[in-house]
Amino acid sequence: MWCARGADACYTDDALERCSAISPRSRAFTGWLYAKMTQIFGDIGMDCADEFYATVNRVGQGYIRTEADEVHYNLHVLLRCDLERQLIAGTLAVQDLEAAWNARFLKDFGMVVDKPANGVLQDVHWAVGLFGYFPTYSLGNLYAGGWGKSSGCPAPQKRLAGGWLMEAR
Repeated sequence: MWCARGADACYTDDALERCSAISPRSRAFTGWLYAKMTQIFGDIGMDCADEFYATVNRVGQGYIRTEADEVHYNLHVLLRCDLERQLIAGTLAVQDLEAAWNARFLKDFGMVVDKPANGVLQDVHWAVGLFGYFPTYSLGNLYAGGWGKSSGCPAPQKRLAGGWLMEAR
């Protein structure tokens, strides 16, 4: 029920999407990118590849799911899943969705939503009838993490360290 197009949606689209989001944040790729950037631009305001890696992977709260760090991303997904389940069960009316979103966002993230575009209206999924799709993003995270750990990821660390993502374009 929770995979919008069956198990393949979890395994293919979302896992590969998350792998493509995780791979550029890897130590191997950021090390390669730091070396390239300092070679081309000189001083980029960071003393070493480790500092660059930490900057790319910084953790911070934000309104937008697609801009979220790896710590907060799944919390964004869980918010949507829970509200979706309430909508489908009939325990949350559509007219109450924005207020429910804002209350839950404040509880989970400690931030007041400043405008609907940073809240309930930021995703197009519900507007086009895509219910049950958000959990596949978290499943994709799990698959991508497993691929990376097992070196079965389409972008293994050795190739990332050599700038593989740039070749793949």
